[in-house]
Amino acid sequence: VTQERDEKEVAFQQKAQAVVDADRSAYLANKQERLGHEYLLKAIQAVDQMLNRVADERLANVPQMERVRQSLLEDAHRFYEEFLQNQGDDPELRFEIAISYRRMGSMQRFLGEPNEAVKAIETSIRLLTKLNAEFPSDAEYCRQLADSYQLVGFIYTWHTNPWAGERAFRKAVSQYNDLMADDSGFDYRFSLAETYEGLASAMTALQRNAEAVSECEKGLAVAEDLVANNPDVPQFRDRLRRNLYVQGVVLRNAGNPVAAETPLRRALVISTELFDVSPDELEYRHALAMNQIELGRVLHEMGQEQAAEQAAVQGLELEE
Repeated sequence: VTQERDEKEVAFQQKAQAVVDADRSAYLANKQERLGHEYLLKAIQAVDQMLNRVADERLANVPQMERVRQSLLEDAHRFYEEFLQNQGDDPELRFEIAISYRRMGSMQRFLGEPNEAVKAIETSIRLLTKLNAEFPSDAEYCRQLADSYQLVGFIYTWHTNPWAGERAFRKAVSQYNDLMADDSGFDYRFSLAETYEGLASAMTALQRNAEAVSECEKGLAVAEDLVANNPDVPQFRDRLRRNLYVQGVVLRNAGNPVAAETPLRRALVISTELFDVSPDELEYRHALAMNQIELGRVLHEMGQEQAAEQAAVQGLELEE
């Protein structure tokens, strides 16, 4: 009886140990998986940091940097492709790689490679579109998809294909409007106003001036509303300034310099205020200069030569 009891006790202990070992193995496996996941995320972030470093404009004229950048871009592309092949089912990693492709495209645009930039951002769009379809309730996927559409829209419009730029901007507008309708608590008006600016630029490039004016008005309405609710935020006021400036340019290109003067003078007031507060901010200085020069063009077309020359000279002096 004692022997039988001992055998049962041993069997029970063995079974209990097996359960403990199984739980421990499962824990270790999950821990290893978590560590592997964290490692992969850190690896992606390290590659991003490397690309950002070599894209530094201070290194633009350093000998041999062009070949270094190109080599690193090719390596990064292979790196991301391998991740997608080996970790294609992990949404978080796919998301990080999608954002990385957009960063890569932005860098290639900076380096004067618009066609390569478009390829990288289109890859970002493809990955984000799939994530957005799989997780439609995740607003972050939708927002990042809209941002990618917006960026590729600007590159298409300014460098290669305004028709494709129009399509990309319209998709971005649709995404941002959907996000605003969902009332997620995030303010998308800045991005929406910026996208309307891009869409107006695409319409101007396509010589569809009436549509360009219409898109300007939509963007300006959004920017006005944004500043009305946030009057002390310089970034938002500069967004309004940009929309006013583009409206002036579009109206002048449409053959209506008289109508163009009003938004350009409003933009000039905002530019002057921002520059007076932050005179060391080069972006504000450049914006003020461009506003003056564009106003000079408008005044010239209106026959106000003295005022036109004065505005143009003030703008050129700011650019010196």
